[in-house]
Amino acid sequence: MDDRYAAGFFDGEGCIIIARRRASRAGYSDNHQLWIGASQRSRYVSVLEDFRDTYGGSVRDLRRPRQSLSEWTVIERASQRRFLTAVLPHLRVKHEQARLGLAFLDTVEAYGRTWRRTDNLARFAGTRPLTDEQINERENFRQQMHLLNH
Repeated sequence: MDDRYAAGFFDGEGCIIIARRRASRAGYSDNHQLWIGASQRSRYVSVLEDFRDTYGGSVRDLRRPRQSLSEWTVIERASQRRFLTAVLPHLRVKHEQARLGLAFLDTVEAYGRTWRRTDNLARFAGTRPLTDEQINERENFRQQMHLLNH
């Protein structure tokens, strides 16, 4: 798929959001995640499959009353970065959202994945919680994206 075609299609049919998931248990912090996707009537699913084959992600069918839709989504950060970097020079409508998405990825990736030990047997309990400052920074990204999308 040509990056210019992908950018034009994505400008019209795509979406970039930063979603917030509230912490479900004590000791965990809120989580913010970049979401990139596009939907299309299922009759044109081959376009979304081209997105998947070129940039990564997945395609699934969405069942809606009186309408059959398919959706391409990218949640893996390396694929998100590859897609946004490829189409950014050609985007007109979603240019600022793509730039903000890349900046958000930079912030998330700078934190890394540092695991914490739970006992002497070297068992691990997932990633360390984010600091309040990091949570606030990610929430600021989410709010900026929300403003750009409305």
